[in-house]
Amino acid sequence: MMLSADVHRLIPAFLAAADCQSFSEAARQLGVTPAAVSKSIRQLEQRLGIVLFVRNTHFVVLTEEGTALRDEVAPLWQALNQALVNPGSEPSGLLRVSVIPGFGRHCLMPLLAEFQRRYPLIRFELSMEARSVNLIAERIDVAIGYRTVRDNRVVARELYTSNMVTAASPAYLAQHGTPQTPEDLSEHRCLIHRNSGTGRLQQWMNNETLFDEPSAWFISTSPDSLVDAALSGMGIIYLADWYLTRPIAEGKLQAILQNTATEPQQLWVKYAGGKVPPKTRDKWLHAAEYAPTFVDNLKINGEIMTPHVMKRDGCKVPFTSERIREAILRAAKAAGVDDADYCATVADIVSQQMAGRSQVDIGEIQVAVENQLMAGNYKQLARAYIEYRHDRDIEREKRGRLNQEIRGLVEQTNSALLNENANKDSKVIPTQRDLLAGIVAKHYAKQHLLPRDVVLAHERGDIHYHDLDYSPFFPMFNCMLIDLKGMLTHGFKMGNAEIEPPKSISTATAVTAQIIAQVASHIYGGTTINRIDEVLAPFVTESFNKHRAIAEEWQIPDADKYALSRTEKECYDAFQSLEYEVNTLHTANGQTPFVTFGFGLGTRWESRLIQTSILRNRIAGLGKNRKTAVFPKLVFAIRDGLNHKFGDPNYDIKQLALECASKRMYPDILNYDQVVKVTGSFKTPMGCRSFLGVYEENGEQIHDGRNNLGVISLNLPRIALEAKGDETTFWKLLDDRLQLARKALMTRIARLEGVKARVAPILYMEGACGVRLKADDDVSEIFKNGRASISLGYIGIHETVNALFGNQHVYDSEALREKAVAIVARLREATDSWKEETGYGFSLYSTPSENLCDRFCRLDTAEFGVVPGVTDKGYYTNSFHLDVEKKVNPYDKIDFEAPYPPLANGGFICYGEYPNIQHNLRALEDVWDYSYQHVPYYGTNTPIDECYECGYTGEFECTSKGFTCPKCGNHDAARVSVTRRVCGYLGSPDARPFNAGKQEEVKRRVKHLGNGQIG
Repeated sequence: MMLSADVHRLIPAFLAAADCQSFSEAARQLGVTPAAVSKSIRQLEQRLGIVLFVRNTHFVVLTEEGTALRDEVAPLWQALNQALVNPGSEPSGLLRVSVIPGFGRHCLMPLLAEFQRRYPLIRFELSMEARSVNLIAERIDVAIGYRTVRDNRVVARELYTSNMVTAASPAYLAQHGTPQTPEDLSEHRCLIHRNSGTGRLQQWMNNETLFDEPSAWFISTSPDSLVDAALSGMGIIYLADWYLTRPIAEGKLQAILQNTATEPQQLWVKYAGGKVPPKTRDKWLHAAEYAPTFVDNLKINGEIMTPHVMKRDGCKVPFTSERIREAILRAAKAAGVDDADYCATVADIVSQQMAGRSQVDIGEIQVAVENQLMAGNYKQLARAYIEYRHDRDIEREKRGRLNQEIRGLVEQTNSALLNENANKDSKVIPTQRDLLAGIVAKHYAKQHLLPRDVVLAHERGDIHYHDLDYSPFFPMFNCMLIDLKGMLTHGFKMGNAEIEPPKSISTATAVTAQIIAQVASHIYGGTTINRIDEVLAPFVTESFNKHRAIAEEWQIPDADKYALSRTEKECYDAFQSLEYEVNTLHTANGQTPFVTFGFGLGTRWESRLIQTSILRNRIAGLGKNRKTAVFPKLVFAIRDGLNHKFGDPNYDIKQLALECASKRMYPDILNYDQVVKVTGSFKTPMGCRSFLGVYEENGEQIHDGRNNLGVISLNLPRIALEAKGDETTFWKLLDDRLQLARKALMTRIARLEGVKARVAPILYMEGACGVRLKADDDVSEIFKNGRASISLGYIGIHETVNALFGNQHVYDSEALREKAVAIVARLREATDSWKEETGYGFSLYSTPSENLCDRFCRLDTAEFGVVPGVTDKGYYTNSFHLDVEKKVNPYDKIDFEAPYPPLANGGFICYGEYPNIQHNLRALEDVWDYSYQHVPYYGTNTPIDECYECGYTGEFECTSKGFTCPKCGNHDAARVSVTRRVCGYLGSPDARPFNAGKQEEVKRRVKHLGNGQIG
């Protein structure tokens, strides 16, 4: 094909655009307009008869033909330019190179010799400094560093992805043990790098592990001296991979904590190009013209540049044939093969096979080596290499984070895992099986399902992705209101049995227990039966009619009286059986079903009977020792005109509820008018505190069958600590974190898209979610338009205010109270906007944070140290709650917390701490009545511990021996009953310990109504 004579004019535009992948950037480099570049390329395509670029509005990409043309033309064009610059002679002159020290010494130096062999007249001036340079002003030809540039006179290319590596010598690890988590580093000797420019100590693991001067075992401004110290067994180091690749490959150091996610850093190579002023360019020696050639040699010939090896843990490391050779040599030694040249040849062949690729998988390299060895003369070497790789894989797996977490479960040494949930008995096999599944699900989700920035934010403690052991690995949601009425009315299928509508209250409660167990096994949060006294009332009527029919059949006098007596007994027994079943059931989640009963609004005699049966059974307790039942959580609704005040028809049941609360802590109370005011309609919370908003179908409000899709919580105290007292910075950081939380929440929604109803028949096909879908129907439609909620959580308002504004207590300052409320108001504003933008029911949720109060504080202490009023207690305060150590009366505490539920109306509860109040129910009722006017949801915390040795009832002391009876000193967990409210529900810390942070918070709680105020 004959080409027109003007084709050479079009080549520069093509090569520049090919290099930049952008017409605009190419135009800036050439000093022309983007339109001129586009025109030149279009003309070149017409001359050649091929398409060189795929174009769209965001980027341009070379076609296969374009790539082939670039690869052919670029070297020729460069050679032509060099020949014109320096005709009749080979390249010569001084090339000035600036490179960060570690990369320069360990990666660049081996490549310079090869470059000088090819261009013997090129001289180098190498500057190794850890600083940013100005290529134009400092007349530097090539610079290699972390930061790219935005300068149309400079060409910048991605050169290398650097990963941080934690390592120690085998001798050190043998003596001191191998840390399994970043938190374990606090127990080890860490060798820390000090930045010679800023004077600051390097922080490890994306700032997840922080060090101060006293905690550092050895400090140096020289990374190489840190490597020497580690090689001598002095401790653990954390440095860029180029420092450690060789000593790890040689077995002198061992990489640890390899599954801890760290943010890789991109290394850039930069050189002058484009619109460099001619006068400036003329001042440079002509060797500067070879900077692009030098860079291309780095990219083509340097082992560091191509390819990268993708390791099993997801990180990238430089490819090097030396590591292949050493692995083969080790196998050769084991096989008795003394032929180093053969081993080197195999390594070179495999390296050539990998050449030209940007990335290879470690498994591909191993297969290539095995294939070469199997084709060679040393079959025993091939077998030895395969066995060697197998043993290494097993050993690596043992050291991996996943394996270590599993070992911590099996050996019962991972206290964070074992005590994460006070409702799970980690000593029993079903729970251990669930915890094992959770470890695997969490690991897989972090590695494969969630965006990297979300994972890193969770690992750092910026946010908390709740229930990672279930979601997003499984397409599960959080908590729900079971549509019990629909299921019992219309029947359903469970397992192999068709369940017909019950014909008595005893059958109805038995079926209810089975429904609870099934539902709880298919979701990871709490299950609630809303208004259970009204839902089950018709089955009390069924029982009454049965008993009356028997009385009439046997001609028993006063058939109605007989039937009522028998129905009362049956109803009491039925709810006793239900309470026992709930507390003895073990779901697939490895725990007792976290179930809540909402009741109190029913007005029929049947509903009243159910209400009294629930309360009297709870007062009676479980078993021969009459132990307080943890589940179901009881939530009693109070409504003026029904049961609020003396003279209301159900006021007597309120009195029974007061007695029950004083003896068993439950029920918590729902104040009808306030719930309607805050959430738009009345309903019981899902689980302990999650509330749904208003949702209508065909003009009717729907509550039952709805659910919550999950929670992501913000670490507010961390944002305040990062802001360092600057409010403007705080608000900016908060907005950034909100966007990250939104992204994380959207992954929960995305995980449920395309999921079929058959994955959870009890939920989607048999009516628990209020629908009867077919097996292959998508379930995602029932979560849209606000039918389901999805929640942004938060923690530590008290500590946030302290971190931002000093140590004056927020309770004591009206200005600080307003600041605190404003923070929550901003969160609510964000969720409202997300709801409007997406159509999903985003809500603001006051996180109960049983485990999170400990985790966030622990991570922040590691990064910021012990900060008075913030991290010094070892826990963060739940959501908006008043500091547990602040001594105020219950009325003032209610007033302090009252502004928050209207803002965080997706989840809330207020509490009061009381002494033994069993003999002054009027005092408790006075507080309940006050709460009725001010807050929607209120709980009573009162001492109900019991000693089975001496009969003491009250509050046990928390000592080093555990919980101890103050009367006789008994601390035998089998002979005491200790009950505390964990967050939204009760727990038994004597039998299932809380985590350290929650335990400390419980210890510090003060009473809001003292003994002197009772009587």
